[in-house]
Amino acid sequence: MKILTWFVLCTLFGNPFVALFAVIVLYWLLDRWTLGILPDPFRIVGRYRRLWRLDAQLEANSHDRKARFDRAETLLELRRPKAAFAAIRPNVEAGDHDPHTLFLAGRAAFAAGEFAVGRKLLEAVRKDEPSFAQNRLDLELGRGLLQGGEAEAAQEALERFVGAREASIEGHVLLSRARAARGDSEGAQAARAVAWKNYTAAPRFVRRTERWWAWRANPVRPVLWGSLAAVGLMGLFVAATVF
Repeated sequence: MKILTWFVLCTLFGNPFVALFAVIVLYWLLDRWTLGILPDPFRIVGRYRRLWRLDAQLEANSHDRKARFDRAETLLELRRPKAAFAAIRPNVEAGDHDPHTLFLAGRAAFAAGEFAVGRKLLEAVRKDEPSFAQNRLDLELGRGLLQGGEAEAAQEALERFVGAREASIEGHVLLSRARAARGDSEGAQAARAVAWKNYTAAPRFVRRTERWWAWRANPVRPVLWGSLAAVGLMGLFVAATVF
């Protein structure tokens, strides 16, 4: 599809490099209007600027725990979990055992593949504050346990989460995966159905942020709308070129 689009635009623009740029813009706009998979370049630049500022703070004062916390959070947002875990680990080892620090460290550990450490950290938070971060603790615990191959424990955590946050789309999709991993195909299908129902009933601003999880719950519908959007965008490009 991308190659075909490029060939069509090459014919229209008469320049392969301009056509390539147009394809990139076309698919980025399509992604913004549909699933939202591609990263937002403006947000990425902002995160790197924040990271550089925090690096400068830590260079001036290597004992600044708040800067280390913020740096680890930023690295996790940039999908650099190993660096994030390495950044927050000194805080934990220095005695920062507050829920926020342990929660961030647990998420980073899970994302970095340190499943036993991640579980220990998040369960330590749950011991003191079971509903921490509006029950998001159970969501992250379930996600990490599922990635670590502990489907039964993941299902328990995710069922607690959707019990407290019934309208969650992501939670029900992850629950469907945990049930499927345990061989419960009917339960998995039921969880996906609830996820899609929650998506269709959600306000527009929620649907914009949850489109990726909605696609995982019901791949057919978003792909259909994405195809229609692609045709529409292609038509706009052609019309702009011709007229």
